Amino acid sequence: MIEILPQSEGNLIAIQFGGKLTLDDYEKIWVPRLEETIERFEKVRVLIYLDETFDGWETAVIWEDAKVGLKNIKAFEKIALVGGPDWMAKMTDLLGHLMPGSVKSFPSGELEEAYGWIK
Repeated sequence: MIEILPQSEGNLIAIQFGGKLTLDDYEKIWVPRLEETIERFEKVRVLIYLDETFDGWETAVIWEDAKVGLKNIKAFEKIALVGGPDWMAKMTDLLGHLMPGSVKSFPSGELEEAYGWIK
């Protein structure tokens, strides 16, 4: 499940992932919103909140996310990852050094801090 959160405004997209992330949700909810925001603002800030029900993703999502990310890599001004397993936070912080924008991970209890940082 993907939900666009009400804190999304301007070039900020705040999204919540719960349960198992499907390719259908990814392509119907996330990709159109991302492309629309990039088209309007050129730069985008993304806050990804992995809630307590998050249970991973379908394998096809990994490939699609890599393609979408590489295609739009210069558009990402800031990315915040909130919650999820420890290995995802470590991977996010490591890969963040390869991104032109800023990337930071936050523990699940620091959603408000993540909003403050991303704004």
